[in-house]
Amino acid sequence: MAFIRKNKLKPIDGKQQTSWTVHWRPVPNGQFKKKTFRRQALAKEYLAKLELKLTGQGDRSVTVMEGALTYLKVCQELVREDEMRPLTLEEKEGHINNHLADTELAGTPMPDVDVPLINRFLKDLREKGCSLKLVRKILGTVRLIWKQAVRDGTLEPGHANIAELAADPTAKRGRGRRAAPAEVPPIDHVKRAIAQAAEQTAQDGGLAHALVRTIVNAGLRTCEIRALKTDCLELGEHPTIRVARSADRRNQIFEEPKSSAGFRSIPISAETAQALRIWMMARPASRLDLVFPGPRGEVWRYEHLKKKVWTGVMIAAGLADSEIKTRIRDGKEERWTYWTPWHTPHRFRHVAASAWIASKAEPKWIQEKMGHASLQMTMDLYGHLWPSTDLDQRIANQAGALFD
Repeated sequence: MAFIRKNKLKPIDGKQQTSWTVHWRPVPNGQFKKKTFRRQALAKEYLAKLELKLTGQGDRSVTVMEGALTYLKVCQELVREDEMRPLTLEEKEGHINNHLADTELAGTPMPDVDVPLINRFLKDLREKGCSLKLVRKILGTVRLIWKQAVRDGTLEPGHANIAELAADPTAKRGRGRRAAPAEVPPIDHVKRAIAQAAEQTAQDGGLAHALVRTIVNAGLRTCEIRALKTDCLELGEHPTIRVARSADRRNQIFEEPKSSAGFRSIPISAETAQALRIWMMARPASRLDLVFPGPRGEVWRYEHLKKKVWTGVMIAAGLADSEIKTRIRDGKEERWTYWTPWHTPHRFRHVAASAWIASKAEPKWIQEKMGHASLQMTMDLYGHLWPSTDLDQRIANQAGALFD
């Protein structure tokens, strides 16, 4: 016996909240068990599988690919309810359709999957030319497929750790999945970039100068800069930038940063505030009220922003390498110069953290201002930047004084 019961929960912001609970008896006349879902569709899907299982008609050996398709259905539901970004769903679909389908792992029943099989799957991906970063993302999707299978009852909880035990292809011995230390640009390079951007004010209205200073002084991500609106600027006596939005690769603005930790308010210097004031007077009209709009007031594409603004500053400042490339078009050879900047906008973001560390800011404060999800991430990236010589000597002197 199995059935679904609707539950009315406490209203949030005046909106009635509901959940759906599946009740069933594993054996006749036995005690009822229950499982609650936020959406009715998921409860009905679970009930259908449960009834097949209880009547002995269902096949418990669901393959990994079948589990993956079920996971995609859940993701599609989350996108419809604005709980997942469309690009995230697109990324998961690419991992499953382009890399998991038609593999040994895809056709294997989930209860029969073991760690060596998953590791062989990861090794095959590398041999097919997938980058370490992509392989790591695909492994993350496989782990989410396993978790969903446990949530909907396809797998027993005891099978949940199989994907977690698989080797992370990007993990270094002894480091686990910790981030590698950040490569901070030399201060001389930063000064050259700022000086060059300032010289271009007459030509671009101060766009490059305001952009470079905002990255260096506030440590914003490019997705946050592209979505920054004027209501998040305070350029008065205590100038600050408030991070509350982000933009994706499709130039869609979301009313939230990259993560929940991304909501933050960052103090900026008087020089950065002045550069922003100058740019605000010259910027193109934007119906979105963006601080850094594109030429027609739209959201900058990251590739265009980097090519048209960032790379130009790096070239003029002598911080880029050139390469002559050729191609044949209409039977004629064409040659052009391809420039590669020494530093990306994201690498310049690390300059803000290094400057705060040099100003003796506490690690927790830097975690908050950089928008990191954990203090471990902050310490993994910037721990090597904290001066330790004076601290080591002071501790040694104080410890030695205890015995005098």
